[in-house]
Amino acid sequence: MIKYIKKNPWSISFAVLFRILTSAMQVYIAIILQKIVDYIVEGDLNGFLKYIIFIGIYFIFFGIVYYLSNIFLSKFLENSMLHFKNDIFNGLIIKKYREFKNKTSAEYISNLSNDVNDISNNYLYSYIILVGDITLLILTIVVLLYINPLITLCLISASLILFLIPNIFSKPLQKKRDIVSTENSYYTTKIKELFEGYTTIQTFDLLRVANAEFKNVNKNLENSKFNLANLNSIFSTIASLLGLATLVIGICLAGYFVIIGKLTTGSLIAVIQLSNGITQPLQAIAQKITLINSTKGIRNKLLEISNNENQLLKSRLNKGNIILENVSFNYENRKNVLNNISLTFEKGKKYGIYGESGSGKSTLFKLIVGFYQNYSGDIKIGEQSLKSLGVNDICSNISIIEQEVFFFNKNIKENILLNKTYDSALFEEVVKLTGVDEMVNDLPNKYATKICEYTQNFSGGQKQRIAIARALYHKKEFLLIDEGTSALDIDSSIKLEKGILDLKDVTIIMISHKFNISTLTMLDEIYIFDGGVIVESGNFEELVEKDGVFNRLFKTDKVFSY
Repeated sequence: MIKYIKKNPWSISFAVLFRILTSAMQVYIAIILQKIVDYIVEGDLNGFLKYIIFIGIYFIFFGIVYYLSNIFLSKFLENSMLHFKNDIFNGLIIKKYREFKNKTSAEYISNLSNDVNDISNNYLYSYIILVGDITLLILTIVVLLYINPLITLCLISASLILFLIPNIFSKPLQKKRDIVSTENSYYTTKIKELFEGYTTIQTFDLLRVANAEFKNVNKNLENSKFNLANLNSIFSTIASLLGLATLVIGICLAGYFVIIGKLTTGSLIAVIQLSNGITQPLQAIAQKITLINSTKGIRNKLLEISNNENQLLKSRLNKGNIILENVSFNYENRKNVLNNISLTFEKGKKYGIYGESGSGKSTLFKLIVGFYQNYSGDIKIGEQSLKSLGVNDICSNISIIEQEVFFFNKNIKENILLNKTYDSALFEEVVKLTGVDEMVNDLPNKYATKICEYTQNFSGGQKQRIAIARALYHKKEFLLIDEGTSALDIDSSIKLEKGILDLKDVTIIMISHKFNISTLTMLDEIYIFDGGVIVESGNFEELVEKDGVFNRLFKTDKVFSY
């Protein structure tokens, strides 16, 4: 966390400076009380009235210093958390695909909200307050030594037991805090899942089940919070009792010295005030150290994420053919999804891949764009192995349209551009080719129409048109389409596929359960996948002439739409 403190030298410096000033001014309040009481006891009205004026000015100044102390502390926390959350988000978003998918988005949301707040409130804030408490303690001891060294030594001796508390409570509190963090993650995951599953819950009469599941995660979270609060309460109670005992000892000793004439009444009041300046800071120091130590697990987890540099690679993708050499792949040591695949997608040509569900088609695309790299064999573009590149590098020249299309909560135009400079000619070309131009004519705000959460205001076919327009607008050399027109009617699908296949200088690879015969002849090569292997390949005419899988499916019309 040191680097986040160093990034804000001015705010941390002023926060610490004004916290020290506040503590020093708090200590001086004891001197003020001592003098005002002594003026009263001595009957010095003139001195009393003058000192009242001083006190008024002093407390105005104290209020200003206290305000600035809080402002600079808040500014330091704001700046530190901005940098920290930026690094955490960056660390999450650059994770490798397989690693990223090991956890849910709700868990990452919990990292960036609940866990970060814990670090802000119980770690960084505690450190700054700790500086003030230590200052208050040191200055209080100095003043007390001036008033009466014996009382000071007794108070310090009685208070030292407070430092045993962090050693006793730090580890149990850390475990409880880690449990709360985990339960927060489960809670966020579950409510995200239930809200996303609203339609399924309603249509399958799962209201009772949904309520029961929510009540369960809600109860577990609140129980974990209570257990943490309970342990904190035990810790605070013990610390408070020890602090109170120390305060009573100080008052008794000071009272004794007043009785025997060694201290004035004003000094007694000052000792009572300063006793709090020892017991309360020691209590606070013990609490803050315990809080800081209890965040260790969460702190290490977030720092590991923020320091992630998995894919900060700046290699550029070479141009050339996509070549697969003896590629095999499986998910988590299960049966191979792809078995010894060797093929070449030549630049500028058009390819079709057919296979039943589970035959390895979509997995092939995930390997080509670098989502998974734990395959055997090799995948190259030109002579460059994709294993040496990150997803960003690979996708700098490859567009992929997946079955599940994602859109940002922005308008249609913004979702097509995706931060790329607007080119009116190119934009008009791609929206016309994909039919998006006709689609928006029925919308009151045209291209400014916002795509709502989960794209509920668009049909599946409309979403596919926008997704294809987006891919075409970014003009990359390779276009991978996974069931890209499956939600369209046959006539619209044929028209769109023909338009895509007519594109020049673009290597197109299309996956489908069904191909339109009118577009099959436009494909340079068709690969038939079954059980993770290529069982047949060739162009349309070659495959029809063969007495193979393609020909049998063609004759029985199990694959092809007219």
